[in-house]
Amino acid sequence: MTYLKSVLKNFFPVEPESWFVTGIGNTRLPVRGKGDIEAKSTINGITTVISIPNVLYIPNLGTNLFSIGAATSQGVKATFTNDEVHFYKDGKLQLVGKRTRNTLYCLNISIDMEETDVAMSAKHACPLSTWHERFAHISNSTILRMSSLGLTDGLDLKNFSPPLGPCVGCKLGKMTRLAFPSDRLRLT
Repeated sequence: MTYLKSVLKNFFPVEPESWFVTGIGNTRLPVRGKGDIEAKSTINGITTVISIPNVLYIPNLGTNLFSIGAATSQGVKATFTNDEVHFYKDGKLQLVGKRTRNTLYCLNISIDMEETDVAMSAKHACPLSTWHERFAHISNSTILRMSSLGLTDGLDLKNFSPPLGPCVGCKLGKMTRLAFPSDRLRLT
């Protein structure tokens, strides 16, 4: 999945509001089309050009994601060893990735982009609720303070206000409860 339409070749638009992707931060994002991406894959210092077919174009995604499930359904074999993932197509190693601190893997690929695409991605602003989820559900006031003090690159929340209601994930993950009353009567 990508949010950059210009990197897609053989682009095929999808009828508006006909296809959605869910499960990314409690959002429901519309798919606007699909196409193929030519990427440079570097393995052991050798760079080759590979084609990634049927990449979904989702303008509001804000990042590029690679679905292991979608890849394996197209005949790609994925193997995981320690903190690395290897992807094979027709018996040939195509992609490698390394596990980051969380459960995501960063693939060793690059895509040629125009300078306008890079500038657009730097301007993409996310709402406070998205940053709340990305920062492991820390308080909104802490995130706003980080933004106002300029402690994090790319965290621009000048035009966003705190959400009106509590976060569903925070409510579900609450680990505290009220104490039992101390003046209970015991029956003997």
